[in-house]
Amino acid sequence: MGPEQQQAGAKIGPEAGGSPGQPASVDDRLATLIRANQERMVDELTSGLWRFDGPWLRRTYPTEAALRRFVEAFVEAFWRSFTVADGEQFVNEYGVSLGRRYADEAQDYDDVYNSLIVMKNSLLQFVFKADPPIEPLLVRVTDVLFRLEHEVARRYYEVEKTQHAQFAELDILKSGFMRLTTHELRRPLSIFKGYVSMIESGELGEVPAEVHKAILRIAVSANEMAKLIDDLAAVGRLEEPDKVLRRERYPVDQLIKDAVDVVRAEALAKKIAIIERIDPSRSTIQVDIDRMRVALQNLLSNAVKYSPPESSVEIRVEPQRGALTIVVEDQGYGIPAEELPHIFNKYYRGVTPETQNTPGTGLGLYIVKQIAELHGGRVEVVSNRGKGSTFRLRLEA
Repeated sequence: MGPEQQQAGAKIGPEAGGSPGQPASVDDRLATLIRANQERMVDELTSGLWRFDGPWLRRTYPTEAALRRFVEAFVEAFWRSFTVADGEQFVNEYGVSLGRRYADEAQDYDDVYNSLIVMKNSLLQFVFKADPPIEPLLVRVTDVLFRLEHEVARRYYEVEKTQHAQFAELDILKSGFMRLTTHELRRPLSIFKGYVSMIESGELGEVPAEVHKAILRIAVSANEMAKLIDDLAAVGRLEEPDKVLRRERYPVDQLIKDAVDVVRAEALAKKIAIIERIDPSRSTIQVDIDRMRVALQNLLSNAVKYSPPESSVEIRVEPQRGALTIVVEDQGYGIPAEELPHIFNKYYRGVTPETQNTPGTGLGLYIVKQIAELHGGRVEVVSNRGKGSTFRLRLEA
């Protein structure tokens, strides 16, 4: 091909690439067209992809030079796909490698698909520069690129499916580990707490005031450890695929007293009063007792944890027709408005100094939300910075 033909944009006549006196095949014409425009194809593909706003692209190709090296190899393989020797290798090779790579790097397949559209549009514009008739060339190129997209998508979802299966297996192993660990930790901790309780109550003899203060701090730490174990166990049970509710009728006042008893030592250590206001007209509620007890413990513990010393926390019942709301209200530090949408997320911890300086896992409110929804209810919060928070656990009666 002469320089003047390349300068004219590689306009290829029907005879290009064929034997003398015979029309060139579609694949021969495309191979000649790509070879004549290979450098420009690489330039435009690189430029178009580099402008594409996909964060995964920057992770895979951190520099434009790295992206260009991939594009050079891609265009070279694309050219070979229209030669007799290599045939379908381009679709198979790049479909599998891109599908696997994009499944590892991309957050969303829509991004992958859009990047393939950028590549297709960049390549097709060169076909329009061929001499007529161009329709067979467009059909052939579109067919190859469509099959490439299909192969990328198939491989992408195969990898994603495999990853999901692996994650599911890891979840099963994790759940088993959590059950075993929490079970083994509870036994020594219960013995430890039992002896602390006996010392604190004076059953083992009179305790000096200074020692009593130390024992109280030990009791608070033991309760924190027990709560951590309970939270880990609760998350494990809530995330089991075959979880079921064991609903039973249970006195509302007893449910609240059970929860208050668990956090009482934590409240005493900060001289926080827990005020119980229970409506006697609502005597029982049908719930999974163990799970609902955990939800209330977490609401109360959260209120005590983020309240200043010598304040109060109130827990009360607000009955409605066919429903019941348990309210936990504190006089604490409050939650900034921008954090409210996130406080029920798993492992979320606020960024305020009070939150950062308070031990926690970010599991408590997540567990409350999961248990509420499992019962067909919901949990709501109203909070003002510096004025405290009010949590409402709304349940069917």
